[in-house]
Amino acid sequence: VSLFDVKDEVYGTAGIKLGAHAEYICISEKAALVKKPNGNNHEESVAAIFGGLTAIHFLKDKADLQKGQQILINGASGAVGTASIQLAKYLGAHITGVCSTKNINLVQSLGAEKVIDYTKTDIRESNKDGNKYDVILDTVGNLSTANCKNLLKKQGKFITINTGLLTTLSSLFKANVICGVAVETKENLEHLKILMETANMQAVIDKVYPLEGIIVAHQYVDKGRKRGNVVISL
Repeated sequence: VSLFDVKDEVYGTAGIKLGAHAEYICISEKAALVKKPNGNNHEESVAAIFGGLTAIHFLKDKADLQKGQQILINGASGAVGTASIQLAKYLGAHITGVCSTKNINLVQSLGAEKVIDYTKTDIRESNKDGNKYDVILDTVGNLSTANCKNLLKKQGKFITINTGLLTTLSSLFKANVICGVAVETKENLEHLKILMETANMQAVIDKVYPLEGIIVAHQYVDKGRKRGNVVISL
């Protein structure tokens, strides 16, 4: 190992192999692993990884979100949603977030200029003022290119990160549909680190559980009502 020294504090991800719910894990120094952000503890650092890397991959690398563009984020109060709002704000986009009533203040505090309360308004009928989006990010999985057609600009891009095989296959034939799995790299982790150190990204943490409470933690997450992230502390 040449990239790290003993006692270095790091943050990263084991990727598709998972396995990080343990006191120790063996991982290559070439993996998505870098020194953790200065000024952030381990809980804050790890909580930013999944949502942060997903946001960077899809909004910056894939959709090339630009300053002044309009973006709709469905599931704005979740792990990916809260990170995506902050990244979109950093990139200079105009943000509309979709969430429930109780999460409106959170979504606004992160940078959403407009919020759609899905308990009161059907997202698909929310553009009666004629407003359309350059990018729609669906983190929930209840939208499609068909039912969002009237929300997208002509060259708009539809991103879905919680989708089935049919949508994934169809995206191969539609230039404006982006889906798949976020690529986790050292470069993007370093970019996320800089965003955190410059206060352009903060991890939203709902609850922190000890390792022995991991079953309860998963049960809570499975309810689908968490705000931001749930962390296991060792």
